[in-house]
Amino acid sequence: MKKWEYLFLTAEKLDKVWRPRFVNGQELEDWNTGPNLYDYTNKLGKKGWELATVNWQAKEEMTHHRFVFKRCYE
Repeated sequence: MKKWEYLFLTAEKLDKVWRPRFVNGQELEDWNTGPNLYDYTNKLGKKGWELATVNWQAKEEMTHHRFVFKRCYE
């Protein structure tokens, strides 16, 4: 039987760059100077994480988005 684990990521827009800020409720150290969202999610993909859903709103004033990733383990 497949078992799933989940990762919750919140990204924020800082100076026109989207960066991951929280992972599973824990703030990332130096998130404001760390990797951008594109690079971070590519690293997750290499570790087997797959994007399951995203809370994405197309509003100019929106400053954060929430992503849910999942991966299977046996």
